Amino acid sequence: MKPNFTRSLILLLAIIIHQAATAQTIYTVTSNENWSAVVTSTDCNNCTINISSGVTVTFNGGGQCTSCTFNGGTLSFQSGSGGFGWYSGNVFNNETLLYNTTMATQGGNFYQDSIYLNTSQTFTSNTTYWTNSHVEIAAGVNVTTTSTLTATNSTIAMAGTTASPSEFQPNGGSGLILSSSQMYLNGTSFISSTAQIYVENTSQLYVGDGTAASTAYLYYNTSGLTIDGTSLIKIQNDNNYIYDWGGYTTSSGSVSTTSAYASSINCGTGYAHSCGAPYVYGCATLNSGGVVACTVLALADITLTAVPAGANVVNLSWSDAQSTTANHYLVQRSTDNGDWTTLATVSAGGYTAGDYQFEDPAAPTGTDNYRIARVDQNGAVLYSAISSVTIAPAATAGNIRLYPNPATGHTFFVTTTSAGDLVINIFSMSGQLLMRSALKGQTQYQVLLPSTIPYNSALIVQVIGTEEAQTFTLITL
Repeated sequence: MKPNFTRSLILLLAIIIHQAATAQTIYTVTSNENWSAVVTSTDCNNCTINISSGVTVTFNGGGQCTSCTFNGGTLSFQSGSGGFGWYSGNVFNNETLLYNTTMATQGGNFYQDSIYLNTSQTFTSNTTYWTNSHVEIAAGVNVTTTSTLTATNSTIAMAGTTASPSEFQPNGGSGLILSSSQMYLNGTSFISSTAQIYVENTSQLYVGDGTAASTAYLYYNTSGLTIDGTSLIKIQNDNNYIYDWGGYTTSSGSVSTTSAYASSINCGTGYAHSCGAPYVYGCATLNSGGVVACTVLALADITLTAVPAGANVVNLSWSDAQSTTANHYLVQRSTDNGDWTTLATVSAGGYTAGDYQFEDPAAPTGTDNYRIARVDQNGAVLYSAISSVTIAPAATAGNIRLYPNPATGHTFFVTTTSAGDLVINIFSMSGQLLMRSALKGQTQYQVLLPSTIPYNSALIVQVIGTEEAQTFTLITL
């Protein structure tokens, strides 16, 4: 009996030790802290870290996290935190993540997050999931994935300047998968891929930002691009292009076909670039019907701003440096960046100093694109750059409150009737996004405005919940 008792005791001790090693540890953070102060050590395995709204946890040293779950608040990666190891199984919910130093991350699940990649990053080893998230890649940043990156119901926006282009490199696994998502290669940003790229489930990939100065491009030297029947790639202008010898695959259900384009498009005599195969320059669209060239629109010197102003309401304002040559303006809207509908005709000269306004009271739910067509007195037509807004699904309004208004001390509160998912977007009156917070789990949230917003400002606050959405004008004192 003694040997059996000894073996049973050893087994019991092993179980206790295993449970102790895998037990979940929960931390609640209610004020700004460094990571080492939160966990009392630099490592954390199977931990849950709940961060209050408006609170930041800063990583500024070494350590590691495996199978951790982060909920709410802001995670800030500063100088010195590059030695921190993100290992497998980590989950991020309703976070704002600020990458201000280079990290090495073994994948992870990012859900309803706002992710700002301000320094070059590498996502390694395991699949990275960006779901219902907004990702911004700053100018000069290089993002590399050595395993699959899947973006679902998300927006990825890349910036880039002549001096500091930004690069996205899908170099492993199944490459880059865009599902019900939009990706924007703005300025001089580009994708350079040695892996697959999938554009599917009503996704759009825009190469270029619609301006003549943009030189954004997509480069891959493999038969690695697939576009399904509901999606497209738009090459915006004649300085934007795709380079690929292998063509691309279109799919509809279980049927796939290869549409090769070894010959050049929009190259040679009469075009901006004397290139050859396998370049496809804009303006062009790639979809399941093949490559369709389009006409590059002549751009006018018009500054257009579109701002959400309520349930399915968008306010447009524009100024025209050459308004004295105009006969009238056409206000146009598109929901797919393809077919444009003229909403109104505005006579030239009706406003002083070449400034104009228009309200669209019936903006469809989703992403709406706006442009202004200037019709000159000689009949020439020139177009403004495109301004886009996102309209939340219509729902019961009136149950969201924002107070105090005016706000003092750069602080205000938002209350709702539901503790479900909530997104708060704050815009300047010119339409610039100043702040975005993804929240969950409460019916009242304290919101702290960035210190860069001056006092005595007017702001647009857009509150999007699971059951309702409202837009407010907020005054800061």
